[in-house]
Amino acid sequence: MKSQKSLVYLTVGIIVLLAIVVSLLPKSDPSSESESSSPQSGDTLKNLEQGKPQPPAPKRNGATRQNGSQSSEEGDDVPTTKITRVHKLLDNEDTHQDALKLAIELSKGNEEERAAALDVFLVVGGPESVKALIPMVKSKTESAGRADLTLRDLIQQNMFEDSRLIDEDTWMEIIDAQESENAIGEYLTLLTSFDVKEAVPVLLKLFDASDPSRKKLASEYMEFVAGGETIATKEQAEAWFQNYLKEQQEQEQE
Repeated sequence: MKSQKSLVYLTVGIIVLLAIVVSLLPKSDPSSESESSSPQSGDTLKNLEQGKPQPPAPKRNGATRQNGSQSSEEGDDVPTTKITRVHKLLDNEDTHQDALKLAIELSKGNEEERAAALDVFLVVGGPESVKALIPMVKSKTESAGRADLTLRDLIQQNMFEDSRLIDEDTWMEIIDAQESENAIGEYLTLLTSFDVKEAVPVLLKLFDASDPSRKKLASEYMEFVAGGETIATKEQAEAWFQNYLKEQQEQEQE
């Protein structure tokens, strides 16, 4: 009986001893596994424990704009193109002249740049815009047609303004830029919508053209200005114009 009790005590003692030994063994640290699998998170944890500053987090890739450039939600810097810059300048009336200066440069570039330039010319207007549009109209590019429409729009708008966009020489440049008789006629229709004192000097210059078709157009539109009076030559046109100016002066003195 005593031997059985002793065996029980011995067994219990062995179990207790094993438990003590197990408790003394080194325990595995789960965080060490995460440190080995993720060095960056481990370094961050150590830095936080030691009070060291953390390295900046990597930037996210930005969303793609319609024009293909990248920009992020955080406002990452994007290289500013001339097209972007000219539109920003156009948004502010105080910087319209800067926009015009850049647009004149863009008008000699690729199709996308020329399109941006046309946006500026139509909004800003002025003699410089008209001058820049003429070579665009003459070009055989995709934007030539839109440049022609922009030029006509500016001329039509100018009919209702006090100052004039176009002088005699510029009118002749516009006419010379046209490839067809019909196109010239359309611009002469715009010309004769202005005051007689502005239209006739241009028509007189057109009489000097070497192309007979242009002389004919000068005669036709001069007759229109003169109210149907027959004017076949430059001399007749000059005589009519001098008489017109004299009559105007007499009316002003009355």
